[in-house]
Amino acid sequence: MDAADLRGWCLQQGGALEEFPFGPEHSVFKVAGKIFALSALDRTPLQVSVKCEPELAVELRNSYPAIRPGYHLNKRHWNTITLDASLSDQLVRDLIEDSYDLIVNALPKRVRDELSGSYPIAYSGLVSYAKDPRVDAYIDTLPTWQQQICHRVRDLVHAADPAVEETIKRTVQPYFVCEGNICALLAAKDHVNVFLYDGGIVPDPQGIITAGHDNKTARTVAFREGETIKEPALTAMFRQIVANNRAGGWRKIKSASGNT
Repeated sequence: MDAADLRGWCLQQGGALEEFPFGPEHSVFKVAGKIFALSALDRTPLQVSVKCEPELAVELRNSYPAIRPGYHLNKRHWNTITLDASLSDQLVRDLIEDSYDLIVNALPKRVRDELSGSYPIAYSGLVSYAKDPRVDAYIDTLPTWQQQICHRVRDLVHAADPAVEETIKRTVQPYFVCEGNICALLAAKDHVNVFLYDGGIVPDPQGIITAGHDNKTARTVAFREGETIKEPALTAMFRQIVANNRAGGWRKIKSASGNT
């Protein structure tokens, strides 16, 4: 498991966000504002710190030399894992999931209920895709919370179909395409807009559309700071848009159905 895989796996946990409260070199992964994993992703050897049940934490340290008491953390509850050849990727994934679950299970019921709409993730496996540096340049200028939303939506749209590509249109705006437009990103002062190019025909059973409900070309999903992304619902819409694009596009589908 490399740094990209580690980051991807942490962000696959429902409602997970990446923050940098200890400086840009330290990725801190949180759910509902609570830390479940920490890693300096650019360092060698690669390490990640995760929360653990105290008894299991001790057992793991005794069983694996690469697992030690948490570095600069509460050593009763945290372990620091060195990602070397002695540990399987699956074990590392399991320990990250266990840490996430410990945090979520301790949250108030209301928060757990809100998170229930964001997992399980609507795709499996780690996401790997070609990034357009112009999209990176757009996202990098945004406030941290907007960057996190954009990165997460970016991961989700690529996860929806391996053929998705990214580009820039209208000079600076990131677009994601696959035989036609899928979506575009546009950051506003207090939210991030995701424009879904679905022709207004893709079902929205979870009610994630926030604006443009009657638009004929694109509808909008807006995300504000601290809001949970309903990842399965958004990913399902991305997949349906791709399927419609491959079937000739929403205009052709509307015409065939008699809806124009």
